[in-house]
Amino acid sequence: MLTFEEFNSEQAKAPRNLVRTGSALMFARRAHLAGSRAEANFKRASLTVTVKVDQLSEDQRWQILLETLASISKGLEETRQQLGAISAQIGASELL
Repeated sequence: MLTFEEFNSEQAKAPRNLVRTGSALMFARRAHLAGSRAEANFKRASLTVTVKVDQLSEDQRWQILLETLASISKGLEETRQQLGAISAQIGASELL
């Protein structure tokens, strides 16, 4: 059976644990969304490159190359945001 002091100390920790759990879940969700967006951008870049270029003009080929590089760049940016959210999640779990 818990003493009154033990019960009070556990009750005092409860809000802090909720804040820790909530912030960790928020950062985990943010990391998941950034990862999904990064994957979509990389897939878009992959699909753009697989177009048959034999029948395209040089300007169209350059346009495809630029679109591919833009998609890769967006994917890398989303990956960076994903890593930042994961780092924040770890920090929130450890510090709170």
